[in-house]
Amino acid sequence: MLLAKGMSQGATLTTPADDTLQRVVGEYLEMPGLSLTVPQARRLWGLDARKCEQPLEQLVGQHFLQRTSRGLYVRPTHA
Repeated sequence: MLLAKGMSQGATLTTPADDTLQRVVGEYLEMPGLSLTVPQARRLWGLDARKCEQPLEQLVGQHFLQRTSRGLYVRPTHA
């Protein structure tokens, strides 16, 4: 947790990476069925390759997203 000088313990700052991660999660929650390749996600969010792939792969690791064999990032389906 990052604290700026003079900030109380309850106040936090978010990093650009945190903001991007929250934005990606929000998009997938708002649009059920969303499936994006990295190039599509880069255009949607205006990010370079590294800044786009990192949150997508982090969310795959957390099982929020899965990557299909065709390279699409999608929400997992639960049967």
